[in-house]
Amino acid sequence: MKFDIANGKVTIDAMHLGLKTFKVIVDKYKEDMATKVFTYIHLVSQIDKEAPFFSAAFDEVEHLTKIQTFTELEWKKVEKRGLKVAITEYKEMYATPENRIVGIFNAKIDQIRKLIEDTDPEITQYVSNSGVVGHASNLPILTKTMTDLDGLLVAKDKLEAKIRKQSTMGKMRAGKKPSMLEEAMVNK
Repeated sequence: MKFDIANGKVTIDAMHLGLKTFKVIVDKYKEDMATKVFTYIHLVSQIDKEAPFFSAAFDEVEHLTKIQTFTELEWKKVEKRGLKVAITEYKEMYATPENRIVGIFNAKIDQIRKLIEDTDPEITQYVSNSGVVGHASNLPILTKTMTDLDGLLVAKDKLEAKIRKQSTMGKMRAGKKPSMLEEAMVNK
């Protein structure tokens, strides 16, 4: 599938319709609604660098895509369990070991960002048994977390640079097993 920016939805090719979970979507929904479901799957999967929300935070992409794609009434009609399965299978179709590790980095960065965002700095005053007044704070923990995040971002950038270099040299390593996409093409 590819996102069509002009029309705000994905174009679906026959290869994807050969997948069992995608065939269920076609059979379950009318054409317009099925296209919206496929658009949601494509955008939430974040595999298309040209599509909206590709760089959105891991924990925000589903909500952003939902409000962009569906009305509230339409969303209520979508079968969520089947949608989760379809998203997982779609991501696996395009997953390479390199893309999976970058995805893990992105998810962890987003988790740390959310933790920092949700944690308010606190300073508390206490009195020890000997009567000495002291203060305690979570600022050192927040500062260390932000510093660790910086190191994680640098490591991620180095990893992505290595992947780009290997892919331009034609040395990308693939897994021993064929991807789901390759299996679907062979088993047609």
